[in-house]
Amino acid sequence: MSYNGYLLKIKGVGSGDYSGDYSFPLEYVLEKTFKPIKAIQDKDAYRDGDGILHRNVIPGKIAKVEFQLRENIKASEYDAIMTQIQNRYTKPAERKCQIDLYLPELCTYTGAIDVYMPDPEVIINKIEGNELFYSSIRMAFIGYGDKNI
Repeated sequence: MSYNGYLLKIKGVGSGDYSGDYSFPLEYVLEKTFKPIKAIQDKDAYRDGDGILHRNVIPGKIAKVEFQLRENIKASEYDAIMTQIQNRYTKPAERKCQIDLYLPELCTYTGAIDVYMPDPEVIINKIEGNELFYSSIRMAFIGYGDKNI
């Protein structure tokens, strides 16, 4: 399957307001920062006595995406994005959710995979009246590796 109009969807949960999927709004993504990755994971790789690497590659399980939000995003805009994501957490304490990610390497989507979102580091760039503006914020979703992709 080729590109189908979105790069990242956070999958909906339950049956309420957040049961539908949330397509991450690309207008907030800083140009040239969206990096989707299908990671290769080794298990017990080693070098022999001749220095030759022997790899035991686990079939593609880990997917990761990271990107930067644009500079000077308003706190209200960031809050709206985070509300959509947080209400789709399957395990809030872990910031765990499911995403569907487009992987250019494979020209396809991952389907629903379990991921967690690392700590967002929010820096206040400026204050104008009652509105906060943030410096560019790194967003990432890292797969648990429990599904082949």
